[in-house]
Amino acid sequence: MRRVAAIGLLLAAACTEPATEPTPPDGPTDVVSTSDSWRARADFPTGIFYAASTSITTASTLRTTVYVIGGQHSITTGPGSITDAVKAYDVSANRWRTKARYPVPVRGPDGAAEIDGKIYVPGGFTRVWDPQRGSWRMTVLSSLYVYNPATDQWTTKRDMPITTAVGVSAAYKGRLYVATGCYDRNVCGDASEGAVGALWRYTPETDRWVLLSRTPHDPSYGGGGFIGGRLYLVDDLGSTDVYDVATNTWSTGPQRPIRYCTPASTTLQAKLYLVGCRDDFDGTGVYPMLVLDPKAGIWSQAAAPPVAATGHLWTLSRTVGGLELVGGTMPGNNWNYVP
Repeated sequence: MRRVAAIGLLLAAACTEPATEPTPPDGPTDVVSTSDSWRARADFPTGIFYAASTSITTASTLRTTVYVIGGQHSITTGPGSITDAVKAYDVSANRWRTKARYPVPVRGPDGAAEIDGKIYVPGGFTRVWDPQRGSWRMTVLSSLYVYNPATDQWTTKRDMPITTAVGVSAAYKGRLYVATGCYDRNVCGDASEGAVGALWRYTPETDRWVLLSRTPHDPSYGGGGFIGGRLYLVDDLGSTDVYDVATNTWSTGPQRPIRYCTPASTTLQAKLYLVGCRDDFDGTGVYPMLVLDPKAGIWSQAAAPPVAATGHLWTLSRTVGGLELVGGTMPGNNWNYVP
């Protein structure tokens, strides 16, 4: 397991949550921005890395709330700083609020997806205390938890058939699709032609998981999302795999530019956005945002975030007419993008 094996088992003290949310800056909250530009918004209340996020937009008001789930307060202090905190960002009010805690401390879940006003979060890493080592260590989850904003409660659903983390979750027509690495032959079968990933579908009405297909490439630490009836998956080395729900088949999309990428990703206005890609570290701190337009069949570059938003350390969610990029240290860990 080329990525999971690289996770260190480090000692750390748990971090505490702030008692109050930061006050947003004075002045109007809905400042008009020019196209293809970024603007700083109210900071996330702490440093945050490896969280999951998704958004819910109320149809009647067109107000978007971005939910940031779990994560790790520091990338240098190890598993002890993995958190169960959940914060909700009201984009229009430019304000963060604390919500019900996740059932377990979690970092690097298989993303998060909204279905019918509820948020689904599968898999991830959690921390457990190792008395023999006298330190925290990480273990992989198979869990599926669902959050209901109306009641501010989390519910436990049927576990995934495998333990899994750092995959890609997306929703389509009321079902949850999770693309993730799979090394369990008893569950996923033998890999063919080098495939080491799997695509799962979860149906909320029946609380059941189905293995749809092996994936052409490993989606771990990749990015993706649905555009129309097709799921676009981009692996960390640049391959673009396209899954057609209607035919249960895969095809190949345009090769992603930029050599290496463990992106934060989401879809907006029939395009796929990736943040955190680079060719090499050049000391400039610039990580361009890549945009896939499936209709045109091409990748392009959009304005780079003002900070070095390094892939899975950050999260990317869509808002009404824009994107919200959250992660990293304070100050400057919440940015809004206007296409």
